[in-house]
Amino acid sequence: MAKDIGTDYFSLSVQAYDCEEKRLTNFAENVDVHFASRKKTEILAKARPLLLQCDFSIPQDYYTSKVPVLKNGRKAANSTELVDLDFLSERGVVSKAASQLMQLVHQTLKEFVRDVFLSSPRVALEFHRAARDAILLYKAVIPAKLERQLDDINQVAVLMHSDCLYLSQEILGLAFEYRPDFPSSIKEHVVFVDMAPSFHLMAEEILQRQIQRVIFNLNEAIDGADGFQNTHRTKQFEGCFYSRESTHYLGAALATFNLQVQHVCCSRSSLF
Repeated sequence: MAKDIGTDYFSLSVQAYDCEEKRLTNFAENVDVHFASRKKTEILAKARPLLLQCDFSIPQDYYTSKVPVLKNGRKAANSTELVDLDFLSERGVVSKAASQLMQLVHQTLKEFVRDVFLSSPRVALEFHRAARDAILLYKAVIPAKLERQLDDINQVAVLMHSDCLYLSQEILGLAFEYRPDFPSSIKEHVVFVDMAPSFHLMAEEILQRQIQRVIFNLNEAIDGADGFQNTHRTKQFEGCFYSRESTHYLGAALATFNLQVQHVCCSRSSLF
């Protein structure tokens, strides 16, 4: 009986040892993937605060004052940066959220390229997914964050419109810049360009939404004048006066919006 107990204990010990050894072996064989997965989590953890904490505003004196230009063409503004547009011979103002997000994406891919000879295809795919997911965070976070502001006519919409055009162009450049460094066995899976049209479409939707908002408000203001009839009566006169002031305000807002689009977005040339 004692012998059987000893044998069973020994057998269980061996099984436990084998199981632990298999787990350790499996971990050792996949340690690079574990590292890449952890790195991906860290990258997304950095990207989210960049988007959540950014102030989407253009300084009032941005177009008139001589704002110092920093290295790489960036202006020394608190919440915006001047960037080169990859596929246009122009420059545009974007939010720091978009600019710093793309800096993080480039840093991620450059880190992979630096260690490319030490990386397995699985690690390469993790870095690729990390870069994609970081970019897609913009679509997940910013529209929800700025939803209320986008319901009005303001520069937040201008800056977000510019961001989307900038990101769509940056995305197009990623494959040209980094894809050659990925292992040949997975190059066909290293895709970025599929994300670009959605950002370009988002930019167009933001612009059209602002235009429709202006048209709606103008119609509402004009209707309030009731054809400018009976203006000799106090109530009708006040209504017409308010309508005229509202129309003037909306016209000025639209002119400012167009000016900001010209300065900030630089170009609305279609990419696709």
